[in-house]
Amino acid sequence: MQLIRHRETGGGQDWTLTLGFPEPRFAPYVNQYWEVKGVFAHTREHILPMGDLALMINLGPDQLLEDRRQPGEVETFREAWISGLQHQHLTLASPQGSWLAGVRLTPEGAYRMRLGPAELADQVLDLDGVLGPTTGSLTDQLRSAPGPEARFGILQGVVEARIAAGQAWGSEIRWAMRQLAASQGGAPVSWMAAELGWTRQRFHAAFVDAVGLAPKLYARVLRFHEAIRTIGTAPKPDLAEVAYAAGYYDQAHFNRDFRAFSGLTPGEYLRTRFDGPDLGFARIE
Repeated sequence: MQLIRHRETGGGQDWTLTLGFPEPRFAPYVNQYWEVKGVFAHTREHILPMGDLALMINLGPDQLLEDRRQPGEVETFREAWISGLQHQHLTLASPQGSWLAGVRLTPEGAYRMRLGPAELADQVLDLDGVLGPTTGSLTDQLRSAPGPEARFGILQGVVEARIAAGQAWGSEIRWAMRQLAASQGGAPVSWMAAELGWTRQRFHAAFVDAVGLAPKLYARVLRFHEAIRTIGTAPKPDLAEVAYAAGYYDQAHFNRDFRAFSGLTPGEYLRTRFDGPDLGFARIE
């Protein structure tokens, strides 16, 4: 398994993010395995919607998730949880630092693992309620493993067992997802439905059941993710060029989606992001 480590030190912080990338046979189902461990100079961060679902196992201090619907209210996560496909940012507080390990699943991976993408969309739920009462033993295994690569191997075993017992996407949904990816979310819903010989209503219902979000909304999340990825690969990002590369028609649409999905303007994100690759989050304070 290929590993990438990103470390930040100084200014009251010392933390490491380790990413593990799956073998080719898992690539349709897993975007990456990840682990973050250490103390941050900031205590709150926006977790950005990246077009995937995340299994998160807490191996260290409590993590606090702010309620989007009731500002000021927080939920404490001590064990493990799953974040469904999101179309808005999540705000996580780590006042005592973090030690988290997890998996970023593609929508197809979540469907194949029988996690119910439609039921999980825009939700963050306790993992026991989704996988059953197994997360305690999983947490113990991960905590006692000798390092990130060993932990990723354990998580890969969980994914493999669930996938083996699951059901694959239909060819129609897989085709539609390819069209959206190839067009940077620009493929019209009416055209895709017609190509499949389906009504728009049938296509919409099948897509939501398999992916979790409506096709037009998922297409917007794809464009936003591409913008974040482009920013992460540019030494000095030019926002007009970023918007064009990500498939936005104009700067106004880019600014609107950026604010809707991240809670930040593009300029604010540039000031709060971490330099380097796409890490999927921005510092708040």
